[in-house]
Amino acid sequence: MGVVLTQMLATGAVYKWSAEGCPIARRAHRAFWKSLGQEPTEWTLAEDDDLADPQHRVDVELVTLRCAPFSPKNRKFPTGCEAALRELCAVIKGVRKRSPCVIIYENTAGLWRKASLRRRVEMVLRKCRGYRWEAIKVSPHIHAGVPVRRMRVFYVGIKGASAHMCRAVSSAHTASVCVRAQVECAVTVSVARALPETDDRYR
Repeated sequence: MGVVLTQMLATGAVYKWSAEGCPIARRAHRAFWKSLGQEPTEWTLAEDDDLADPQHRVDVELVTLRCAPFSPKNRKFPTGCEAALRELCAVIKGVRKRSPCVIIYENTAGLWRKASLRRRVEMVLRKCRGYRWEAIKVSPHIHAGVPVRRMRVFYVGIKGASAHMCRAVSSAHTASVCVRAQVECAVTVSVARALPETDDRYR
């Protein structure tokens, strides 16, 4: 999805920093950045207060956290959901301090499997005051040509308008959520995925 996002942005899009906790994803990110000829600064925690320094400011932050707890294939649902929501709260708290122009949060479509769960996620996102939020459910395979057949949910928050209730859009063909003509892009991925379930950070 990072490849597609980069193609959507301006030609000069730059990944300034990343906070990635999953070793597998980290290797994939590094290979991707190398292909772009870029070397973003790597941080341990996306909610690190030092990232609020103006030197780390970006136009777009992409937030993608653990999705397994929300997956339709999770037979132990809702096990893990509370920890995942706490993780989201922690990361969004950091995002609020940095106040990027655009926030993109993506997760599995299982995030919408329960109306109450969806409401809780949207309450967290609306804590980023001053953003207008839109939501869309898409198939990466059909709509972006990405070899991923699992349905995904994207929330896009654009700074500059009062925050509104998220509006669900059933098809990518009926809404425009592409963010174009940006200069810099930071990929913000939570460190929690690399931590054991017994870690107390988000428990």
